[in-house]
Amino acid sequence: MTPGPRSARAVQLALAGGGLVLFAALVHGVGVERLAEDLRRFGWALLGVVAFELVIDACNTAAWRKTLPPAAPVGYPLLFCVRQAGVAINQLTPTATVGGEVAKAILLRPRLAT
Repeated sequence: MTPGPRSARAVQLALAGGGLVLFAALVHGVGVERLAEDLRRFGWALLGVVAFELVIDACNTAAWRKTLPPAAPVGYPLLFCVRQAGVAINQLTPTATVGGEVAKAILLRPRLAT
C-alpha cells in the first residue's frame, strides 16, 4: 500500500521540521559567536569552495541527464534536486552509497514509470 499525497506531504513536513530542530540544536550547541568567528576566519574563500562544488554538481547532473532517454519528462532542476537528495543520504546515513541511489530511484519513479 502506497501512502497518499496528504500523508506523503505530512512526512515531508515532519522530516523538514525535524531537520530544522536538529540544525537549531547544533547551532545552539556550538554557539552562534563561535560559528560567526569561524566563518569570518574562512572569509571569502568559502564562497569559492561552494561555487566550485556547485559547478561539479551541475556537471554531474548534466551527465546523469544524458543517461536518461531524451523524451524522459525530467527537467534539469528536478534532476539536480533529486541528485542532491541522494548525495545527502549517502553522506549522512550509514547506508554506504546504496541508500542515496535507492532514494533517487524512488524520487524519479513517478516521472519515469512506464
